[in-house]
Amino acid sequence: MNDTDWLSGALAAREPHIDDDGFTDAVLARLPEASAEPVRSYDGIIIGSAALASAVVALNFPFSPFLDLITSSASVPMVGATLMLGLMTVSLVSDRLKQFI
Repeated sequence: MNDTDWLSGALAAREPHIDDDGFTDAVLARLPEASAEPVRSYDGIIIGSAALASAVVALNFPFSPFLDLITSSASVPMVGATLMLGLMTVSLVSDRLKQFI
């Protein structure tokens, strides 16, 4: 019986634990300690770039035709629902961004 047969038999048995003679413990002992704070050096740059790009698009986007279309053809409840969904989206996005700051 060679090593491959032993491994095939151990995997076929579907036991929750396969004895490895301390190999896993030795590997884990040699790993460096985890840092207390994850490195997030580029998160601020990415968030700032996304905010700047969004501001540039918002300032150059022609909103007046869309606002005229919404106010002339949509009812007040539809405009309110759209506004509510927009505010919910902003709230969810800002909540996710708080994780990076």
